[in-house]
Amino acid sequence: MIQETWKPLLKFLNWVKSVDLAQNWAKTVRETPFDLAQEKHTDAAVTLIEQKQDRRENFIKQTEAEYRGVHPQIVEFWKAFRNECSSRNISVRAFEFVRSAKDQDELEAQGRSNAPAGKSPHQYGCAVDIISSKHAWNLTKKEWDILIAIGNEVARKRKIKMKNGATFSGLYDPAHWELKNWRQYKIAQDYCDEKQIMLPEDTKLKFLKLEYIYETIKRDD
Repeated sequence: MIQETWKPLLKFLNWVKSVDLAQNWAKTVRETPFDLAQEKHTDAAVTLIEQKQDRRENFIKQTEAEYRGVHPQIVEFWKAFRNECSSRNISVRAFEFVRSAKDQDELEAQGRSNAPAGKSPHQYGCAVDIISSKHAWNLTKKEWDILIAIGNEVARKRKIKMKNGATFSGLYDPAHWELKNWRQYKIAQDYCDEKQIMLPEDTKLKFLKLEYIYETIKRDD
């Protein structure tokens, strides 16, 4: 008889088989020899699964302070993503939510981002970079495919419109997740900065006000 603790993992691996059947993964990224050694996404999924002790050691708890200034839907998406991965014995961490303009410019200069300061959703609390707790960014494309598929399923179930960086042109950034409508918050925030409009310190109230300001700008145009 199959142990109850193994049923979620077997269900996960059966789900991953559909990933191979879908044949809808990006073809523009060159696979490494290790990628090719993982003939199927089920092989990659197995390498992501960790033992209980490993998951405990690799678990990094985010503090509420790290969510300050982060859009509530990004926080909701991240927590659901982490829980879905945990149920499959995969440990992930949110590496970064909000990023300063200085850090953004440095990343662009290093070629790790296509966006200069002011043109990244990270500056507006509308993005998160999710990586492996154990391997960080050092995953094969098929392993990233598994995490992306989990993220897309989380977004669909939660009805949160998200975009992953694997779809970016010119830069493959599979750790990056952003709200599809993040630019409306940029427009509203830039307007507030220009007009010196104060925003609430409470994060939820801040984004509600930005949404109101954005709708007002649209109506007046």
